[in-house]
Amino acid sequence: AVQSALSSEEPPANLATVNAVLQMLAGRVPETADESFAVFSRRFHQKSSGRIKVWQNLDIPRQWAFEATGAGMWSEITVVGIMDLETESMLGLQVVNQNETAGLGSRVADPVFCEQFANLSIFPRVEMTGARFKNNQFDAVSGATVTSKSLETIINKTISTIRQLDRKKN
Repeated sequence: AVQSALSSEEPPANLATVNAVLQMLAGRVPETADESFAVFSRRFHQKSSGRIKVWQNLDIPRQWAFEATGAGMWSEITVVGIMDLETESMLGLQVVNQNETAGLGSRVADPVFCEQFANLSIFPRVEMTGARFKNNQFDAVSGATVTSKSLETIINKTISTIRQLDRKKN
């Protein structure tokens, strides 16, 4: 179920999330936190909160920014990304918080790992694989299958949430 009532006590986004989204969209982030928040709030409107926070792009209504948290192998993993439902693709993904096994599961936060999510198809869903053959598959981290599977679950729950919100045409 999509949580549509936003809590006024919960901050809309933290700086790491805002800067990750702006980095993915523009390739850079503003110099100050205040400027980052101002740019983000002018461009995005929050549509859900909780473990899957979603913001709709005001300029491109079928483009959605998100911050999603879910269980990893040892701790929670938080990812930030952008999805475009017009093209059924993910524009980018960054892992902004994780505490997985050093040198194994922690590699999901490496930029080289995250780069494979740029232009990844989200139709019908994202799939983890050992070797990427289809445009909706990502290569798992070798030796960290549980962490990679957790990431797949987090992303697919987010895709489902965003599709529900998109159907509401808010």
